[in-house]
Amino acid sequence: MGPVAYPVLPLLTTVVFPGTVGTLHIIRKQSINLILENKDKEQGIVLSLAKDVSASQMLCKDLNEISVLAQIVKIQESLKDSIEVTVAAEKRVRITRFVTEEPYHTAYVDEVEEDVSNVHEQLSSTSRIAELVEKLVKGDNHYSPEQCSLFDLSRDEPGFYCDTVANRLHISLDAKQRVLSALSITQRAGILLGIVTEELQRISIENELRSKVELSIGKHQREKFLRQQLAQIRRELGDDDPDDKLIKEYFERIETSPNLPDHVRNRALLETERLKMLSPASAEYGSTKNYLDLLLQLPWNRFQPEENDIPKIEGVVSAGYYGHESVKTQILEYLAVRKLTSDIRSPVLCLAGPPGTGKTSLGQLIAEALNREFVVLNAASLTSVEEIRGTNRTFLGALPGRVIRAFAGLKSCNPVVLLDDLDKLSEHQLGLSLPLLLVELIDPRQNKTFVDHYLGLPFDLSHAIFIATIDSVDAVPESLSGRMEVVESAGYIEEEKVAIARQFIIPKLMKRHKLSASDLKFSPNAIRRIVRHYTLESGIQGLKRELEIMCRKCVRQKSSSGRVAWRVTEKNLERYLGTPVYIPEVAETQPEVGVVTGLAWTGSGGELMMVEGLKMRGSGNVITTGSLGDVMRESIQAAHSFIRSKADLLGIDYSDFGNFDVHIHFPSGGIPKDGPSAGLAVCIVIASVMSNCPIRNDIAVTGEVSLRGKVLPVSGTREKIAAAHRAGIFTLVMPSGNEKDIHLLPPQLNKEMSFVFVEKVEDVFEHTLIDFNPEVLSLQQMLQNEIVKATKNLQKQSQFNMAQSGAGAHKRKRSAARRRKER
Repeated sequence: MGPVAYPVLPLLTTVVFPGTVGTLHIIRKQSINLILENKDKEQGIVLSLAKDVSASQMLCKDLNEISVLAQIVKIQESLKDSIEVTVAAEKRVRITRFVTEEPYHTAYVDEVEEDVSNVHEQLSSTSRIAELVEKLVKGDNHYSPEQCSLFDLSRDEPGFYCDTVANRLHISLDAKQRVLSALSITQRAGILLGIVTEELQRISIENELRSKVELSIGKHQREKFLRQQLAQIRRELGDDDPDDKLIKEYFERIETSPNLPDHVRNRALLETERLKMLSPASAEYGSTKNYLDLLLQLPWNRFQPEENDIPKIEGVVSAGYYGHESVKTQILEYLAVRKLTSDIRSPVLCLAGPPGTGKTSLGQLIAEALNREFVVLNAASLTSVEEIRGTNRTFLGALPGRVIRAFAGLKSCNPVVLLDDLDKLSEHQLGLSLPLLLVELIDPRQNKTFVDHYLGLPFDLSHAIFIATIDSVDAVPESLSGRMEVVESAGYIEEEKVAIARQFIIPKLMKRHKLSASDLKFSPNAIRRIVRHYTLESGIQGLKRELEIMCRKCVRQKSSSGRVAWRVTEKNLERYLGTPVYIPEVAETQPEVGVVTGLAWTGSGGELMMVEGLKMRGSGNVITTGSLGDVMRESIQAAHSFIRSKADLLGIDYSDFGNFDVHIHFPSGGIPKDGPSAGLAVCIVIASVMSNCPIRNDIAVTGEVSLRGKVLPVSGTREKIAAAHRAGIFTLVMPSGNEKDIHLLPPQLNKEMSFVFVEKVEDVFEHTLIDFNPEVLSLQQMLQNEIVKATKNLQKQSQFNMAQSGAGAHKRKRSAARRRKER
């Protein structure tokens, strides 16, 4: 084609194919000017589909390269500011270069040649297209019968046939442009065949879905009709309709429930009326029925009579809980305050202690003593706010929160609610949403109108007593810990475990396993050996597990032989439980230099912790081993510095600290250790190795040491004393600040143990180091100091005499020289 710039009309709503006639509705001012200026020109206009039909401003790059050349046939005015133009498309052209964009697009174009090879393949493709198009127009309701006849075309010209079919199909503009851009007739037929196949698949899916919907609607209508007929037949026979009977029961329950608040009663009546109008086959019927059941199950304003006799409450708690008198005292004081002041806003009771120390049992015992119901909520499993507050009824599968579900199974609204493992909540919390929601749950100032999202009505939780259990106070969020009164219960000592096993655990296990007192008996030493060699814990869970194993074995033998009479003693225990699992630390058999018995407090109770030390030639370094933490390393360094400052008292030569290295080791290197309470033991070890004084093996020590030599109080004294007693050590050196803890000991420990309370490290040496005599050491040191002083004085006098003799000789030489000169 010649070098003529053709006007380009952007198409937004249709694609015009060669050999077809189409009517275009023009509303863009730029396009109207193009039509009016070129209506009488013979060269024609170029029709190009816009790539982005939603673009506000049409640029050259927004038009497709393959377009059609068309002639304007007719122009007709339409609505205001728009025209309708009829065009006849002639041939495909390719836009090579745009010339202008204003006042409308013009561009140079080249005529494209179509590939007419492979005629046989083209005819075969058009035949297949014709078959699929016939199925498509018959299966799609969007094609009228008149439109179906338009597809009955001659297939002698495959190119023209493909263009005509693509123009008349109800397909997307992108699909039509793909057909227009295919210059090879074979390729064009393949693209059109794929488009028609996709349309057939779409129609098939739509028809299938429509059939299922119609079938479902028909089934629903049929069921509704049959149910209406069944209800009419029952009325004729005088039988009650089950659905009507259910509605009557709901109305009766609502009217006969005296404790329902007015707003709850009104909601229940409204939901019952709504249930009456619903079909039992609908999903909404089931959700409404479940909501009504929840409303009527909740203990609205129903109270359990509470026991207020403090002596009786004290008797129940004392009979069911052994050990930790301070814990029972705090709990009884808490309950007495509630009784005398009727203050429901008292802090939430929080029981803190290691696992297995009876926190949950104590909470249940409180509920039993107060004659209240008891419910447990495991806070460790709470991972979202919805688990506490529930989900809205509008959601599919909505459920009330755990709190409302727990209260729905109770007979009263004033139970004892135990929030178990509250400190585990921090492992799953999302920000602060869960702790703050729990504050609303347990705070009596806020929980009076607790609203569950599923229930949608305020429920009064202020009459319930909330008790929390935790393992460690440090893991509780601050927003919760400030609203709780913490009652700490330390782990049980050996004698307490033996007593608990004999008084509580064994009788319960015997009753549960249907064993009589003659079937199985445990000696106290056997229980004590189980505690020492088969468990390693502060609580009694492991002890209970081992005793339960014994009961199961006894039941098995009884079921086999019919009779059994087991007597478990310390000697035959291994026959039933096997080889001991744990080997406890024992005291040294004889005094040694650099070995002291320390005490540690772990999560499993008190333990012996041997501290070893030795000195060797070096440059005064301190070496530490045994998986020690930073606090313990600093404590060792402080102890070394203090002993170095007290070298005179211990009779140690100052130069030894610069000529010898000190190695401090804590055995069981695979177990991490940290804390300052080993400072006093380290001081004794360093003093022993540097002065070569053996350390007594029948004494244990514990205490933190400051840099000035003060012995500071430590924690876990009760468990540490029990560990020393268990190992056969009956003398314990402790800080004076821990003297107040002695009254918490059981009578047996208090009677058999002797304590040495110290305030300064200097007071410890005479009790722990053998052959240590501070008076003798002081006399020797004074003598040594006098000898050193006298030696220094002699050295100074000798130096002075030598200086004087040197000066006299020099003077005599000068006099002799002067006399010789005068001669």
